[in-house]
Amino acid sequence: NMNRTFTLDSPQITGKTNAGGLIGMASNVLFAESNQKMKVSKPQVTANANGTVGGVIGRYELSGKGEQKFPDCIEMTDPVLQVSGSSNGDNGYAGGYFGVLGITNGSSYYFGKEDKTVDVNVTLNHSEFIRAYGTIVGGVCGNGTSNAIVVKKMNIVSNYCGSDRSDRNDARYHGDVVGELGF
Repeated sequence: NMNRTFTLDSPQITGKTNAGGLIGMASNVLFAESNQKMKVSKPQVTANANGTVGGVIGRYELSGKGEQKFPDCIEMTDPVLQVSGSSNGDNGYAGGYFGVLGITNGSSYYFGKEDKTVDVNVTLNHSEFIRAYGTIVGGVCGNGTSNAIVVKKMNIVSNYCGSDRSDRNDARYHGDVVGELGF
């Protein structure tokens, strides 16, 4: 039966540079809607050096792909993200969906749904190696003005966990949607 749900429950993923709940890095890969559902539940995702960490994809790059949207057939819930080391200072990026999203040459990316609100609850564990943390995307980079990200109907909960309150200041950029835009 092709209408079944494929579930990854509490996977623990560690990558040297790019780590994601489903994919470490994807370049110019497009996702098609499907009756086959994929659910990534409570992924614990860690990158070790100059890391990009995402609940779904660590680093996602699109060039000249027009309008794309996060597919309804993929559901991600409650990711826990960590950048545990760096070979070049505090250059880690962490995001609930994507650690880094590169959109160039007329590419746009849409998150959320038109007909119902999507709940997003993301936890970032404290790290002195993090540069930017965003509940949707850690960092977005691109070229020119013909690229965009659009967020619709999302209920966002961002949990930045540290051993004390001062740890929350270690991320240079922290945004409920995007940590750093245009780097």
